[in-house]
Amino acid sequence: MDGKGRILLHTCCGVCASHCIRVLKADGWEPVLFFSNFNIAPHREYLRRREAAVKLARAEQIPFEEDLPDHAAWQVAVAEGYESAPEGGARCARCFRFSLQRAFDALERLNCVAFTTSLSVSPHKRSQLLHAIGKEIGGERFLSYDFKKQNGFQHSNQLAAALGLYRQIYCGCEYSIRHKEPFRTVILGMGYRGRVYAQWALEHPEDIKVVAIAEPDPAVRATWTAKLGLSAEYAVEDWQAALGLGEPEAAIIALPDRLHTTAAIEGLNRKLHLLLEKPVGATWDECVQLNEAVREAKRCVQVGHILRFTPYYQKIASLIHGGTLGELVSIRHLEPVGYRKAAHAFCRGPFGNTEVASPMILQKCSHDFDLFAWWTGKPCLSVQSFGGLYQFRPEQAPAGAAARCLDCPVAIERQCPYSAIRLLRESTELHYALPDASPEGIERALQGSQGRCVYACGNDAVDHQTVNLLFENGVTVQHCMESHTWGRDRETRVFLTRGEIWGDARKIIIRCFSDRKTFEWDAALETGNATRETSYVLGNDGLMRDWVDSMRTLSPEAYATRFHTSIQAHAMAFAAEASRTSGGQAVPLATL
Repeated sequence: MDGKGRILLHTCCGVCASHCIRVLKADGWEPVLFFSNFNIAPHREYLRRREAAVKLARAEQIPFEEDLPDHAAWQVAVAEGYESAPEGGARCARCFRFSLQRAFDALERLNCVAFTTSLSVSPHKRSQLLHAIGKEIGGERFLSYDFKKQNGFQHSNQLAAALGLYRQIYCGCEYSIRHKEPFRTVILGMGYRGRVYAQWALEHPEDIKVVAIAEPDPAVRATWTAKLGLSAEYAVEDWQAALGLGEPEAAIIALPDRLHTTAAIEGLNRKLHLLLEKPVGATWDECVQLNEAVREAKRCVQVGHILRFTPYYQKIASLIHGGTLGELVSIRHLEPVGYRKAAHAFCRGPFGNTEVASPMILQKCSHDFDLFAWWTGKPCLSVQSFGGLYQFRPEQAPAGAAARCLDCPVAIERQCPYSAIRLLRESTELHYALPDASPEGIERALQGSQGRCVYACGNDAVDHQTVNLLFENGVTVQHCMESHTWGRDRETRVFLTRGEIWGDARKIIIRCFSDRKTFEWDAALETGNATRETSYVLGNDGLMRDWVDSMRTLSPEAYATRFHTSIQAHAMAFAAEASRTSGGQAVPLATL
């Protein structure tokens, strides 16, 4: 065809389309980017590619059109009966025909006079086959561009890198994923988080196969050796020994805080993918060291920030980013630790002493800082913080209190809200954090560290801290971590130029300034997410699925960027602690 006109460019991703758009423009065409990809799985992968295509269309100032996907329909029309066909074979040819037919059917609606596809830029796609199918469907309206000519594939990669576009490592459907077997995984540490991940692996054997565990407590180790069906030689006390067992491809690191960086670097040296519990490092220097190790190893390191995978916080993000409520101005956020959890974990428990654990603002709130980075979408510039240890000190103990709750005078113990007898023997709320919540296990806990008086634990972790954060776009965030609360559900208020959001981790109330209307979003009604515990289950599942999907689908080049983004939350926490210990001076954020 001669002369200029609108041409529909069917594309599978932004990377492939980048070179093709330049060629079509040079030939005098006005490209319309048509994103039609019913084949892509999982849906998270679809969203990654869609985001890159939208970014490319904006950069090239061309229209973007999405053909909303129906993967189930694609399965029936294309894949059914061809699941085992080799890559590049009959299933792929059927997929080409399906996509090009949808492109042809959209021509009139999008006012295009011709169409073509970016698939021909790939060295893995046979241009001759694509052109034959395109001509059968569209006749002369299909233009047989072979975009891989004259180094088109290399040029597309260069353009995509310059724009920072996401680049995938497989064609798109689940049948083209290279690593289809479950990842052979070792779990280091069978505390609460390690047990959560082990249970997920048992429920998803198609994704994770636990081949070894490390746990110093012999009773816990024996329990999970049996649950996971491991031989005794694959369940050991030493985490370094466990890394060498079962030929693992991945490791879940749920060790004490001070071991996270050391274990992670050892795992990366062994070329393992990692799920690393937060905090990833006990100091900022450790984070910098680990960031470099991730870059060199080219392995996927997922940080255990589960809140961004819960429906409630995803809903807040969609409201902020949707634009209906205007531009983000500021956020006020409360992290209520709860007096029971504070006594259990940050006085009597493993996080009470910062000599052996990380600062409480890092251990407890890196989730929250991760949310702020996500919601604002901009780097944090400066942090100011105040706080300290007010209640859980020896001088606050009631007169006559004993060093252990079991030895305390009844008149004092019965009136103490932090009594371990009341919290463990007479309540079940904290049983989830115990390695053994049986009656015998509870009595052992009372005889051990969990039975100590909260005023005699030698702890130095703060029990309250307020943090002010300034972001690049002028957005401010006020974050309050408070131990002296009844409940433990976070509360959030978000202020935008055209509306306001309030949430309590279960319900969200949205107030719009323009029409003065109020709307309510209830997690229990929308997702069945009725409680904080249910929300965390969904968050754990989302985190694990994202890790598995990323190991299977992301290119090695994307791993370092992904980890670098995750640890910005740690940079905020370390800056907050530096400010608090310097009397509240504003601290500029550390950068890598």
